[in-house]
Amino acid sequence: MIHETRVRCGPRHHLHGECLDLAKTFDCGHVLDQKGPDGQLARAAPDEGVPTIDPELGGSVGVDQESVAIGVEGVFNVLTSYGFLDGGVDPGDQVRATGFEQYGAPAGGLVDFEIELGERVEQGDCLFEVTDPFGTVKAETTADVEGVFWRTRRLPQVATGEYVCSVGTSRRRTKARKTSGARRDQRERLDANGERSEP
Repeated sequence: MIHETRVRCGPRHHLHGECLDLAKTFDCGHVLDQKGPDGQLARAAPDEGVPTIDPELGGSVGVDQESVAIGVEGVFNVLTSYGFLDGGVDPGDQVRATGFEQYGAPAGGLVDFEIELGERVEQGDCLFEVTDPFGTVKAETTADVEGVFWRTRRLPQVATGEYVCSVGTSRRRTKARKTSGARRDQRERLDANGERSEP
């Protein structure tokens, strides 16, 4: 999976803008802006007045050093933006998705991905092929929508109908504003924050 920061309170929540700004400040490159299930911390804490995000870095299998480094840097960014550490934060451009288009296997076999995680996907692009053990193509799946190649299954073998991958949709690149010391203008909405849609 790609490194992502999740905003789970939902777009109509009164702290949505602050949670989204916090996700952009964390700066791991991708933001999932989709309401989460009841009881999830990143959904419940904003109801108590606490802007909250849910970073997902590297998945749940093992420890990945790159993911750990991104997480540590993200925590330092947030601490700096709240004024706990000296300095400023200058997050880079990030991709934001508000939903997913999921794809299953049209046939059983071995999955061969044609696109790398995080790459832009256009409608009609080949996402993956399913082959037999000797490499003969049994089926291929193309994207129904444009977006970003967001997540994939870990194991190459697949049965007919099993989940294979997801494309993040409603994608936008955002640029978080620079902050120094205490967070400024936290309550601004993204539209007033210079967000623009990709062509």
